[in-house]
Amino acid sequence: MAPFFLWAHVRFGLWNASQKNTGFDGGYYTDIAQNVRDHLGFVTDVSPFHQSLPYFPHPSPVYPLWPWILGLLGRVFPMDSMIYVLPPILGITTLVLAWKVGRAAFPRLVLKWKGVELHGGHFLVMAFAFHRLFLESTARPYTEGLAYSLLFCALLRAKRL
Repeated sequence: MAPFFLWAHVRFGLWNASQKNTGFDGGYYTDIAQNVRDHLGFVTDVSPFHQSLPYFPHPSPVYPLWPWILGLLGRVFPMDSMIYVLPPILGITTLVLAWKVGRAAFPRLVLKWKGVELHGGHFLVMAFAFHRLFLESTARPYTEGLAYSLLFCALLRAKRL
């Protein structure tokens, strides 16, 4: 099952890159990341959501971690590549971490069907991997891949404490 999820995620990411489709939010995050890359700070050159910004570049009020990381990596790698490569990597990381969290939460066998044994990790991965919006949001430069990865890392760390 894991090869199928990996194939589907990479395939959707490649299709998305071929379409040059960042989506509305992805374009906004990419704009901020380009300004971070160019040492202009956490500012934007666009006015989304009818904010009527009085001047450009204008300080941005968005969730800062994703554009900041993307901008810093954009100083080392080409930004045009990073906006299509990094989100699927974070999406796959999310699936691996979801498996670990599900396995830690429900370590016992949940279902045995035709010789296949499934536990909580399998079900949590399937809940994410079969959801179309998860694939879309982790194939574009959106915050979801990073946010889910950080959430599952925090849950795994909390279990150890």
